[in-house]
Amino acid sequence: MRPFFVVWYLFNGAEGPAPFSITERKHKFMQIITGRFVFDPEDVIYADHFPGHGVVPGSLIVHAFLKALHGPQTISKTVQVEDFRFKHFIPPGDYDFAIENAADKTGPQPWSCRLMDRGRLVAAGTIVL
Repeated sequence: MRPFFVVWYLFNGAEGPAPFSITERKHKFMQIITGRFVFDPEDVIYADHFPGHGVVPGSLIVHAFLKALHGPQTISKTVQVEDFRFKHFIPPGDYDFAIENAADKTGPQPWSCRLMDRGRLVAAGTIVL
């Protein structure tokens, strides 16, 4: 059985289950995390972004990566989000992700983040912890 993580978020002042979840976390030498984000098409956020043609907001994609790195606990330190690029709009659904750390173990750690749609890169950026 794969581990299943439900991530909580705060959006518009209401706390509840996030419109995504991490269904798999794998670590290889503590340098790579892979899995699948599930952006639930039934979540009300997509009624307003964009009406009649739901698209996952870029901020929600970045938030999913932050939660994948930090787990369900609150992020209590400063992080840097750098150079995120959104190459394609994506509708709610399931998307593979990979997060890699190619740095040494000293100082701030840059994590390279990629979101894929059936092998096609749809978003990429770096989070420095």
